[in-house]
This record gives sequence, C-alpha cells and structure tokens, in this order.
Amino acid sequence: MIMSKFLFAVLCGTFLSQQVLAATLNDFARHYGGRCATPAARIDSERLLPAKFRSRNFPIVLERTTLKDIQQQFKGEIQKNDGAEWLCYHSQAENLTWWFISRTDIEHGNLSSIMLSAIDHKAHCDVPARPIYLSGVTVPSLGATRREIADYFRIAPSTHGNCQQFETRVDSKDESTANVLQYYYEENHVSGMAFEQLTTNG
Repeated sequence: MIMSKFLFAVLCGTFLSQQVLAATLNDFARHYGGRCATPAARIDSERLLPAKFRSRNFPIVLERTTLKDIQQQFKGEIQKNDGAEWLCYHSQAENLTWWFISRTDIEHGNLSSIMLSAIDHKAHCDVPARPIYLSGVTVPSLGATRREIADYFRIAPSTHGNCQQFETRVDSKDESTANVLQYYYEENHVSGMAFEQLTTNG
C-alpha cells in the first residue's frame, strides 16, 4: 500500500507541481497520471512482477543499478527536481520513450522506476547512444489488450478506467519489498507502463 500511494503521489502530485525543471516527467504525468482521477485497482498478483531486466549484456536491476550506470550505457543528461532524478530517452528504433527514475530521498541515485510509452516527442528526451531493447519484461507489454492482461493475471477483465495496477509484496524479518506494475490504456490497449520497487526496513 505504501508503494501504491507513493507512485501515485509522484506521478499525479509532485511532478505535476513542478514547472520547467521537470518538463519530461510532467509530460508523462499529464498524459497518464492526469487521466487517473481515482487510484487504480490494487490487485495482489500471484505472479512475481519483474524487477531485473537486461539491455543486451547490461543488467538493469531496480534499486541496484544507478542512473550513472545507465548514463554510461546510453549517454544523455540526468535531470532532476526536488524529489527525483531521471534519464529520459526517445528510442527511434523502438518507437518508445523511456524514463529511468530515482527517488532522491530514498534511493539516492539508484534506480526506483522504469516507465515506457509510445514515443512522445513533446517530452524533449535524449536519443540513446544505442537502442535500449529491454528484455526481462515477463508480463504483457505495450499493445496488449485488457483481455490479455486479465488472462495473464487470471482476473476478470477491467472494463473501465484508464489505468490498472498490480502489486506484490515480500516480507522478511528485516525488510519488506513491494513491486508495482501499472498499465495505462488508450482505446483498451496498453499505451504506457511503469515498473517500480521499494524496499523498507522492518
């Protein structure tokens, strides 16, 4: 629940309140978060949500990989506001826009979130030094239908609302790790996605 509230607060609150400093994140939040007037359905997934990815031989792991690691691979400028730092890329070869985000108050440069959508030139993102082509996305991705999402997670199809959220949590004696996957729909097809992980002590 902490994770869900944080992600929505970031997308629909903090980033929307920024001006020029957060232009690229504003574009994502305005297009997607702005259409999520109410919280997406919180559904506990029985399937593990992805947190470890690869781009060719380069591993990208939530809460482990740093923005500087990603910058070394794909170049670009690390942008920031009061609550986050991020890299944003337009990958022409994939026709996608990618955001790699770190919460400065918690992760301190480590990767918190990955967001992707159909390419959005208004976001004014950098062009990556090479196509990203992220592997390890084990869930339905961009272009999937509501029915395909429902079949994968073995739930009834979502028939209304423009966003849908899945959350898993693993608790141990010393820490708790929450993973969140969000889908954003356009005409009943997935047009944007966000992966996020948050580990807290106790």
